[in-house]
Amino acid sequence: MQKSSDRPLTAEDDVERVRASFLQSPKKSTGTAAMELSISKITVWRVLRKRLVFKPYRTQMVQQLSDEDHRRRLYFCLQLQDLISSDYHFPEKMQFSDETTFHISSAANRRNVRIWGSENPHIYVEQQRDPPKDNVFCAKSSQKVYGTFFFAEETVNGMTYLDMLQLWLMPQLQNIPTIDHLVYSSQTKVPPTSTVRFVST
Repeated sequence: MQKSSDRPLTAEDDVERVRASFLQSPKKSTGTAAMELSISKITVWRVLRKRLVFKPYRTQMVQQLSDEDHRRRLYFCLQLQDLISSDYHFPEKMQFSDETTFHISSAANRRNVRIWGSENPHIYVEQQRDPPKDNVFCAKSSQKVYGTFFFAEETVNGMTYLDMLQLWLMPQLQNIPTIDHLVYSSQTKVPPTSTVRFVST
């Protein structure tokens, strides 16, 4: 025999009202919806999660792109198409790279930390203001990994990035006979989708 629940069933009318409310304004909070619909907050939450199977998604922060950025991306893609069409082995000569920042203090991102328990433990973490950090670069090709490179500067801009490419990365690439030229694209430390092209002899 199935055990009956003492929890009152949510009326279908309330389910549809909650659905319509969040379809019209997906960013509203459950508390705001509860006040607007004159139902309890827990009912709104239960309808969203159990009846409508909605999930809360966090807003992602991305780099804003202008019309000029889109033109640069298109130009970069056209460049690659031309190079690949003229040299079948060109993809093997490409270098892919990335960079990141490591905070030496091991600062925790509170948005990614959850502490489960029957009561609030009221845990506090003291964090250093403007903690020391390392900016690190690494590149790889079909043949080799280049790095890691640690920037001496605390803040990396286009000039320091270009210095690293010319003084550290390019001398290593020139020792590889299959590397005729390098097309480098980045969207982080230098202006969005900037292209730096080096030609070695």
